[in-house]
Amino acid sequence: KIEPIIRRLEKEGFYYAELPETQYKTAEEMLISEKHIEDYHLEAATQNTIKKYYAIMSAKDELCAVYLGLIDGDVATGAIMAKEEYRMLGLVPMLSYYRYEWLKNNKIKRNEGWIYCDNKESLKYHQRIGFEVKDKYLEDWVLE
Repeated sequence: KIEPIIRRLEKEGFYYAELPETQYKTAEEMLISEKHIEDYHLEAATQNTIKKYYAIMSAKDELCAVYLGLIDGDVATGAIMAKEEYRMLGLVPMLSYYRYEWLKNNKIKRNEGWIYCDNKESLKYHQRIGFEVKDKYLEDWVLE
């Protein structure tokens, strides 16, 4: 289902990329400023955690959507979001597709995440693609 959307977006100039470490700070600022993650989510990493950022970029090389992946052994957790001006274009599903492919190719057995309780659209989307709600902490839903 997602492949036609990805082909359309790629024809429009959007592309998937692993961000170099030099752009991590920009990605983190984007995620925090949009209130998709808090500082403490970034600090949850342990010494064994590998931090990766993947993105959907525009034809003008603008960062449009980002996925923060924290990988610890065969478990991944993270956050995904699109800049407000790029929402509802299909960039998050496109990034989710590539994220899933990366996780599968790297033998990640479990993928966890969190969503703010008031973000009903994201909760519905993640449940539709196979995530299960495992728990609720104050203002976050915990997904697996």
